[in-house]
Amino acid sequence: MRPVIKFTELTQLSSSQVNLSSVIPIVQDNINYTISLSAIPLLRDTYTTVQSNSAAWDAHTDPYDDSLLQSTSATWNSTYSTVSANSAAWDAHTDPYDDSLLQSTSGNWNSTYSTVSANSAAWDAHTDPYDDSLLQSTSGNWNSTYSTVSANSAAWDAHTDPYDDSLLQSTSGNWNSTYSTVSANSAAWDNTQQTIITSNSALDLDVSLGESAVTTLTSHVTSFTISNTVSGDSGMIVVSSDGGGWTFPADVYPSLVMAGDLADIATLTNSISSRITIGWYYDGQFNYLYISNAIA
Repeated sequence: MRPVIKFTELTQLSSSQVNLSSVIPIVQDNINYTISLSAIPLLRDTYTTVQSNSAAWDAHTDPYDDSLLQSTSATWNSTYSTVSANSAAWDAHTDPYDDSLLQSTSGNWNSTYSTVSANSAAWDAHTDPYDDSLLQSTSGNWNSTYSTVSANSAAWDAHTDPYDDSLLQSTSGNWNSTYSTVSANSAAWDNTQQTIITSNSALDLDVSLGESAVTTLTSHVTSFTISNTVSGDSGMIVVSSDGGGWTFPADVYPSLVMAGDLADIATLTNSISSRITIGWYYDGQFNYLYISNAIA
């Protein structure tokens, strides 16, 4: 039972004597007793803190910094004014509030409710419109999956069954290599054709600059190479001439002539239509060349 204490007795109490949350003050003989709040134990600390700090409420400093409140309060009336000015248009289906889409589709709300309500009894019947038979038949595997993962997770780093990541580990070193190769060659993605010229009687197709090329011979070619290839590369070289009867070497190893004859290049004239094409494919070991007939 809570103690009954007169107001006049409050000043005689301390927090060690009684828990004020259990006190029910009363008025005796219709006399209205008064007492200073600062004199009541437990309330004294709150009163003192509020009293000492209240002067700082408008100082924008600790313990009460209302600078943000002050800096943004000017927009309160702005928000009110905007809402007030535009509220008449809420039902007009026009800017700034166009609810025409909301209005046109709201008729489906009750339809959705009615459909759900009418069919909800069938949710556990495994029949249309809600057939959960597949869900029911496979749900038994959910715990099985958890159990399997839980039982085998300790072996994830052991490179053994049921989780053997040895292949992943052994090839992961190539990830950066793949990145480096792609990064180094990506500039050539849009540069699939280049123009090459004979230099010191040597003609070289640098595939890193483009897999296909055009060239006009102005001298004999004694060395022909296709460089910087990777397995699977292929392309074509279109050869023309200034009409000097320039020749290609018979031996172009490690390129192998599979069809046609490089000697035909000497028959090219300075005609704009005089051309020979050299198709090529690299399998990782050899460049296979396919020489077209010369067009005079």
